[in-house]
Amino acid sequence: MVNQESMAFLQLLSKELTLGQIRLPSFPDAVIQIRDALEQEDCDINRITELASLESVLASRLMQSANSAFYNATNRTICDLKQAVMRLGLNEVRNMAIALAVEQIFIAQEHPAIAKDLAVLWRRSIAMSSVAYVVAGECSKVSPEQAFLCGLLHEIGKLYMITKATEFPGMRVDMLARSDDPDTWHPQIGRCIVEDWGFDEVIVQTMEPIEHFKDIAGGDVHLVDVVYGAEIVCSATDETPVDFEHGCLVKLGIDEERLAHMEPRIGERMQAMMQSLSG
Repeated sequence: MVNQESMAFLQLLSKELTLGQIRLPSFPDAVIQIRDALEQEDCDINRITELASLESVLASRLMQSANSAFYNATNRTICDLKQAVMRLGLNEVRNMAIALAVEQIFIAQEHPAIAKDLAVLWRRSIAMSSVAYVVAGECSKVSPEQAFLCGLLHEIGKLYMITKATEFPGMRVDMLARSDDPDTWHPQIGRCIVEDWGFDEVIVQTMEPIEHFKDIAGGDVHLVDVVYGAEIVCSATDETPVDFEHGCLVKLGIDEERLAHMEPRIGERMQAMMQSLSG
């Protein structure tokens, strides 16, 4: 039974959704500038390097990531930001910048009571983005960088709900914010946030619950298929293993053997991201 405080919280969410007032902190200017610059036809390495250098933490993370085992196959250490950008690639620089911004939103919350929930959600976001990245590269023609970004943002609505719930200490945060029930609020909230941050509709569409897309069998593999496939894999537990008969995984051509083949690469990607985002 929903108590009075929980009902007040739901009414507030309903009002904010209706008015389009769902907000999380904005991205740093450097991140927005990098994203916008990459959309310009005349964008080049020098411009992105210049923008990345404006954010010291970002520049440091890019250097660290470029020298990680995931990107440094030749074991050649580089000490120049421009070389780091060249090694990573422009799209990866954009994703690293956005990942850093999202991480800062996670750790900026000054509520010790929800620190554990936020840490769990952040790790799941890293897992989602890593699985989506590898699945896109091995099972589709979808851009792995774009799939990574969608995986990272996929549950941003839960972040909003967990932090907003601190204003209602008597309500059950787990019931409302961490449930994977498609009827919960977080997909709608996430869609509003991602739209507010100015991302393309193709990315916004992946915020919808998988149940909203019934026709997933056959045809070309799209971004939503990759993100939903990653969600299925990341939602598996010892009690509820991966459902390889799910239409989404069938469409992607992922069975138990293929997933086992991808797992080392997924693990490498997760490790690289956790190292580069650990400060």
